Amino acid sequence: MHCTVFVFLYIFCAVGNAQDDWDYLMLSLRWPPTLCSFVECTPVPKPIDFVIHGLWPTTLPDEEPMHCAPAPPFDRDRLAMLLPQLNQFWPNLLPNTDAFQFWKHEWHDHGRCALEDPIIADIVDYFNQSLQLRSKCDLLGRLTSVNVLPSNQTEYTYEALVQVLHDIYGVRTKLYCLKRHHQTPHLFEIRICFNVNLDFIDCHDKHECGFSTDLVDTSSSCAATTRDLVGGGSTYSAMPCPNGPIIFPSFVNTD
Repeated sequence: MHCTVFVFLYIFCAVGNAQDDWDYLMLSLRWPPTLCSFVECTPVPKPIDFVIHGLWPTTLPDEEPMHCAPAPPFDRDRLAMLLPQLNQFWPNLLPNTDAFQFWKHEWHDHGRCALEDPIIADIVDYFNQSLQLRSKCDLLGRLTSVNVLPSNQTEYTYEALVQVLHDIYGVRTKLYCLKRHHQTPHLFEIRICFNVNLDFIDCHDKHECGFSTDLVDTSSSCAATTRDLVGGGSTYSAMPCPNGPIIFPSFVNTD
């Protein structure tokens, strides 16, 4: 009897502690027209829509995990069945690197930690669940349904966009922008958070940053992390959108 209880408690504790290096998952969805107005892009998949930047295990309040198990090797062959969806919804838009390099980077930097989630068992699960979460969010469709439309002439406010997204999902999201000096910030990424069961939860806010230079915010509380870098050799970093007007841009020419 004592042995049975011991074994049960051991199994319970092992399962309970299976995910203990991070607190929640953050899905970062990137808006291609903003990216391509700041850096050179490869052709963007049509129709234009939000694409995945990454699915990131995150520790409170908003940090990358420090201690994750070594990553199993990135095996591109295992993604063969997902390639049509990955190329459409998780493309590499930066020149001089291919999509597999981008996905390998996301796998080794983030996917290995996500394996601690009981729903994500392997590399296929990581990429497939990321695609499913993107579909679940249906970000552009939801925004369009409430008349929040891409436009190079219309300015939205940070406060209004945050409220719209809260009304849609019932949780706080995070808005990240790119900005040139003396120009209105452009909406770049919307980050949506999930618990280990892949249910929507509030993201922890790291706002009130502002923009102090063309490329970099000098506020220490909002210093850019590797997740915020645009990539492709660019020195641009995404920053939390400031209070005030924001452009949600459209492509000038989508032919």
